[in-house]
Amino acid sequence: MSHIRLAEEVGKFCVAIEDGEKICRKMLRELVFTQEPIIIDFTGVETATCFVGTITVPLFQVFDSMEELRSRISYINIPDIEINRCLEHGLKYATDPDYRKRIDDINQRFADGGSF
Repeated sequence: MSHIRLAEEVGKFCVAIEDGEKICRKMLRELVFTQEPIIIDFTGVETATCFVGTITVPLFQVFDSMEELRSRISYINIPDIEINRCLEHGLKYATDPDYRKRIDDINQRFADGGSF
């Protein structure tokens, strides 16, 4: 079983998309090559805003269901409610084109310097 300690890999502030992409790539390598479950450890992490979504949304392209994903990845030292909410939104983003377009449009407005 692979154990990814976010505070060691990224630091105590897990907010940058680039950091999330780095962890996601590491997770995908582990999941594909070892077929072993992964533990994502939030010990020492103070902020993880949007980070869980960044590291999990791409995984919904690999796994067929929330149950399969949850059987392969464990999240520790973070409240279940945060993980569950992020995973629910991640699954919705991955499977609902209308929802994905709304989120992408909002993100693009902010990237262009706009607001709501």
